[in-house]
Amino acid sequence: MYYSQAYWKGSDIALKAFSLAAEKIPNLRLIAFGMEEPSPELPLPPNSEYVKPEDPEAMAKAIEFICGLPNPDWQGMSEAAYAKAIVYTWDDATERFEGALKAAMSKSTQKDGATAKLKPRIQVQW
Repeated sequence: MYYSQAYWKGSDIALKAFSLAAEKIPNLRLIAFGMEEPSPELPLPPNSEYVKPEDPEAMAKAIEFICGLPNPDWQGMSEAAYAKAIVYTWDDATERFEGALKAAMSKSTQKDGATAKLKPRIQVQW
């Protein structure tokens, strides 16, 4: 799981979902990575591990864990990932990206007290 403290990334929701699922699946394990380490305000739940993306040894350990799963567990994880991935479209990605940009602009406006005037550097035509 990609870990981020930015609220719009949804790590808090993913961590809560993991915790709820772990109540019913005792051996469930989470491996998180990201550009920032977990904070006390958004801690990782029990049975979780944080892997620094610039740490190849830690990443290798995570890969070894996944590769060492029994076939039914690995197949279930693989099928869940595939099912999640195929529901997304370019339209979804565009809407989420635009939403993130609008949220960032709104925060910037609130922080600065003024609306930023943005002028595109290049003209893109589709």
